[in-house]
Amino acid sequence: MRIRNLTPKFALVAVVGAAILLTGCETQHYRVTDPNTGRVFYTTKWGSNTYSGANAIKIRSSKTGRQYVIENPQIEEISKEEHDAGIQ
Repeated sequence: MRIRNLTPKFALVAVVGAAILLTGCETQHYRVTDPNTGRVFYTTKWGSNTYSGANAIKIRSSKTGRQYVIENPQIEEISKEEHDAGIQ
């Protein structure tokens, strides 16, 4: 019986698989403006908030880590570089 060394093939498959998964799971970055106050927030995720009405969202600020509920927000998808510059 012949035993083969599968480690290099397994490593190649693992690296290619991880690259495919990471590419498909790219983080989105957003600039969210509260039109009532003019405040601008940067976040990587947001969701609707059923407690405050149909036109409200809940975000977690990338800069402070705090959660905010914003009514009638202006949401813009931005690049990672713009996001990172905004939280400096």
